[in-house]
Amino acid sequence: MKTTLFLLIICFIALNAKISTFVASKNGFNVCKINHKNDVCIVRLKGNPTTGFTWLIRPKKDGVVQFGEPEFQRNSSPHGAVGVGGFFEYRISVVSEPVDTETILDFYYVQQWARDGLEDKEPEYKLGVVIEM
Repeated sequence: MKTTLFLLIICFIALNAKISTFVASKNGFNVCKINHKNDVCIVRLKGNPTTGFTWLIRPKKDGVVQFGEPEFQRNSSPHGAVGVGGFFEYRISVVSEPVDTETILDFYYVQQWARDGLEDKEPEYKLGVVIEM
């Protein structure tokens, strides 16, 4: 009985979660609204890790959202093809105790060794995150 109740609660929580997906375009800007603590914003960014480039996220305000390492999804290609691009996918969610209700995430497409000087560079993509819980 306790297991059934637990599973029902988990299903209820999962059903209340909203997932918003954004496919980023160069110099684009989208806004993701988070209305529930389980809501997730997914950002898909084109890229090719074989070139040494990756996406770097810089939040304007710390302590509002969290995100981990991206998952890379390779484009379909002929068997044995190398150097194939695809999409980096980031899952963004609210921290348990956010310090503010909004932030902007700046996305930079950079090589690992060229991360200096981003303050002077315009980001390739921006995502505004608004928390309305």
